Parts: sequence; structure tokens; C-alpha cells
Amino acid sequence: MTTTPKSTNQIPKGWASWYGLLILAAMLVIGTRYLALSGLPDNLGAALYTLTATVGHLGLLAFAPVLVVYLPLRRLPLLGRIARPLTVLLSGVSLTLLVMDTIVFAQHQFHIGILTVALFETSTWAMAVVLTVVFTGLSFMLSTTAGRMAGDGRGYRRTLVWLVVVSLFAGHFIYAWADARYDGTVTRYARYLPFYYPLTAKRFMAKVGLVDPTVARQSSLMRRSASSGNGELRYPLSAMSCAPESPLPNVLIIILDAMRTDFVNDEKMPFVASLAGESQRFNQHYSGGNSTRPGMFSFFYGLPPGYFDSFYNSQTPAVLMDLFRDNGYEFGIFSAYSLGSPTHLDRTAFSGISGLVPMPNYPNSGADSQDIALANTWRKFLLSRDSNAPLFGYLHFDPPDNNVPRGLAMPDGAGDDDLDASEGDFGEHLEIEYTRQYWLADQLTGQVIDDLKQHDNGRDTIIIVSGDHGFEFNDSGLGIWEDSSAFTDYQIKTPLLIRWPGRAARDFDHRSSHYDVPATLLQEIFACENPAGDYSVGNNLFDGISWEQLIVASYSNWAIVTPESVMVSYPGRLYEIRDRNYQPTGNLKIDQAVAQKALAAMSRFYR
Repeated sequence: MTTTPKSTNQIPKGWASWYGLLILAAMLVIGTRYLALSGLPDNLGAALYTLTATVGHLGLLAFAPVLVVYLPLRRLPLLGRIARPLTVLLSGVSLTLLVMDTIVFAQHQFHIGILTVALFETSTWAMAVVLTVVFTGLSFMLSTTAGRMAGDGRGYRRTLVWLVVVSLFAGHFIYAWADARYDGTVTRYARYLPFYYPLTAKRFMAKVGLVDPTVARQSSLMRRSASSGNGELRYPLSAMSCAPESPLPNVLIIILDAMRTDFVNDEKMPFVASLAGESQRFNQHYSGGNSTRPGMFSFFYGLPPGYFDSFYNSQTPAVLMDLFRDNGYEFGIFSAYSLGSPTHLDRTAFSGISGLVPMPNYPNSGADSQDIALANTWRKFLLSRDSNAPLFGYLHFDPPDNNVPRGLAMPDGAGDDDLDASEGDFGEHLEIEYTRQYWLADQLTGQVIDDLKQHDNGRDTIIIVSGDHGFEFNDSGLGIWEDSSAFTDYQIKTPLLIRWPGRAARDFDHRSSHYDVPATLLQEIFACENPAGDYSVGNNLFDGISWEQLIVASYSNWAIVTPESVMVSYPGRLYEIRDRNYQPTGNLKIDQAVAQKALAAMSRFYR
């Protein structure tokens, strides 16, 4: 009887688990630098989250080559022979990227990406090559060690793997729980982990009664008042020096979600068009994003949306809103949808303002529309005021998601019958629906302003009308629709109208942006002497200074817009460069001067 000798290429059972655990151990050693950069946790909950998130997430990265390459390929003919070597090589690259990321994060306070890679010098590339060789060698040694360990400690090995899995899920659960409770002492560590996207479940926890958002927010205000500083942020760069003159004006900000620039006309938005005739009109105005959250973050902070996570976790309010609060303004802040997700204004710009309700609590049911309910709530608020304090009003209408009651008078071509007839033609139906929604929003904007005129306490009122971003009907001809899908001008441009008592109506044709709003209001209302660079990347709108480059963002990607091009960075550190008509250029060369300025803007307000 003859026996067939075992193949020398046979991989012992259990190798994959031990190999992943050993690579995790190496990543944990490297990952201690993130902990050093973040500082020690503030409490037991933060410590538990830091431990579970680090072990779980780095465990996922460590096991990724095993799960994605080794396990699928090991039983395939021909490819099975290269499964382990390829896994070892990918682990070496992963360890190199992790080390490089810790270096980049320590310097710039954000993770490695196309901008930082574009600025690597020859010596940096040389170091990366050396590290790849070293870590590939280390991964090979760990692979050999895992082979020797594979036959032993089966129960111990399984226990360790399960600990990693439990840590992964526990980290996400702790984050979701702390996030719903407005506990930034726990959630602040999340931004230190590369490629980490934690789970959130605020609405679910509120719905099932696990968390009361109002109580949680008030508790967070108490915690913040008892703390000092803004954690990792250095914002503003210098103490604010402001000396406003009395009497202070009322300020009313009306945001119309996804507002197109070409809809401000007598046919589609007659009231807003009439207001424009009395206002300062910024005709080349851009948002800081193509979606709501980055758009509103740039509007109130004047900072690139990349800072959002840090402000969100530390619940640091906008300097602008601090000045309104400190100068005795009464607040009437309402939104057609939540002040929480997606804007999270309750935890960022408005986090220093008490009494806000994260979710709208005004009637909004049946045939009633969100926007109609919002305008009626504003009217009730004004009727209930008994204060002579200056008023800060903020109303965020949401026309694209609004239910427009049937039977309302509409402009030509947008009646109920026209809407019904357009069913089946996506583009035509979308445009008619949008026209109807903005016609109603225009009427409600007029109602809101008329109501304030009757209850302004004799004060001048500055009225600002704008959008959080734009909206697209495939205007670029590239099959792109609506918002949050591309960085075309149609999605990032939006109107900005400011009716400022004592200022003549006029056109401004320089390239302005939401980043300019805080500097304008701080300097013109509160007479702040600080240079705008102390708290934003924008300028005073009335100075007529055009931006040379603009950082814009969506929820998952971002771009640098210049007068000539758009450089888009996608998840996974992929990128492309398009012209201003959003046509691909085929050129992947990044302008180093532009990249350097963008890096500076995105890191200047970190400690």
C-alpha cells in the first residue's frame, strides 16, 4: 500500500486565524500613535469605546487580506498557489499605509489621501518603498509563525477571534448609544481611526424610547458648560474682539433647500424676485457642498466641511452664533425637518443655544405640508413673543421633499393636470414637481417676512435668503440629476440675497461663497476687529474678493473647485480632474500650490 505524501504547499488548518491575529498585533502597536494623538479617554465609557473601536476596526483591517484574498482563492486551481503570498504582500502594504497614515495625521489632522500623497517628496516615497519591503518581510515571518501555531491552541485561537468580532460590534454600538446621548467625550475618538465609519441610530433610539433627544441635548449643554476648551480644535485662533453698537438689528435667515439660481424670477418665484430687487445680489455665489450638511456647515462656520466631525463631537458652536447669544438675541429657530440629521445644527452651530427641539414638534400630518406647518409655527412664535430683545430667526424650508397640496394656484405648465400628465417622463415630472414646490415656498417666504414686519419691535431687520446647495435637471448633459451626486455648478451654486437696511440694492459679480457669510455678519453687525482668518476661510462679502479655490463636499466625497477645474476625491482615495463644464480632462496631474492651500485650510484650526 502506497501513501501520497502531503504537499509541501499545503497550508495548515487554522493558519488564517493566527495570521490575522498576528497582523492585528502589529497594527495595534502602530495604532498606539492614534491614541497618543487623541489623548487619554475622559471617562470609563470613552475608555471602553476607544478599546473596542481600536481592536475591532484594526482587526477588520488586519483580517481584510485574509477575507478578501486568501479565503476566496485558496481552493481555486492555479490561483490557490498564490493565495498566501498575495495575502502576505497585501498585509505588508496595509501595514505601510497605516504607518504613513499616522505620520500624515500627526501633521495635518486628517487621514492620508490624494492631496497628501500628491505632496510627497522623493524622500517620502523612498521611505514608503523601504517600509513596504520591511513590512512584507515581517508579514512573511508572521505567516511562518502562524503556520507553526496553527496546530496548537484551537480554543484559544477561536476565543481571540471572537473577541475581535465582539469588539467590532461593541465599538459601533457604544458609538451609536453615545451619539444618541450627545456624548462627545466618547464619540470624539472615531475620527482618529482611518477608513472608519461608525454606526449611528439616533432616530431609532428616540423612536423606541431608549433616548429622549431633548433631555439628552440639555444634559450635553450642562456637560459643556462645566468643561473648558474645544478639545482638539483651535477655534477661533484668537479671542474675539467685538464692540457692536446699539440698537442691534433683527436678523432673519431663510434657507430654501436645494435652491437653483435660475428660479429667482417673476414667473417661478415672484416674491423672492421682488425681494431681490431690494437686496444685495451675489450672482456668482457657491455653497460649501452639494448637499445639506456641508452646505449649512460652511454657511455658519465659514470652514471646510472636513472639520465637521470635530465640531460635531466636541459640540463647539459657531463663533457667529456665540455672538448672537452673548448679545442678548432671542432665537426663533425652526426647520421643516430635523435640526438633527442631516444638518446636525443642534450639535454644531446651534449647540450653545438652549431650548431647541432636535425634531420638529409642530403639526405636520395629512394633506398639510411640512413647509406650510413651518410657516405657521413661525407665525405662532411671533405672536407669543413678549420680549423687546433683538431677534435671530432661522427657517429652513425643504421644498424638494415637501408635500404640495393639490388645488393650489400654480404657474403655467405646473398645475395638477400638468403634473399628472408628466408621469412616465422622469425629467419633465421632476422639473414640474420642483416648480410647484418652489412656487409654494416662494409664497410662504412672503408670508414669513410679512409676519415679521408686524412684529419687528421697531428694529431694522436684515433678511438673508439662500439655499444650502443647488439642484440639477441633467443640465450638464451627463445623466446627473438632483443634488449630492456631482460637483457641477448646478449643484454647488445657489442664490444669496441680503436685504440690509441702509444699503442700496446692487449686484455683486465676484465669486462669493457660504464661507464669506460669518465674516460679513461678524464684522458688519458686531464690529469684530479680528481678521476673518481667525475664524473662517472666507472674506467679507461686501469687499468683493473672489475665491481662487473652493473646497466643497458631499456626504462621502469632496472636491477642490478652481476657476479652471474641479478635482474630485472619492472614497478609497481615488480621484479625477474635470473641467468647469464637468467634462473629464484625462489629466491626473494635481496642482501642488492648490493642494498645499487646501491642506492648510483643512488643518489650520486644529491644535
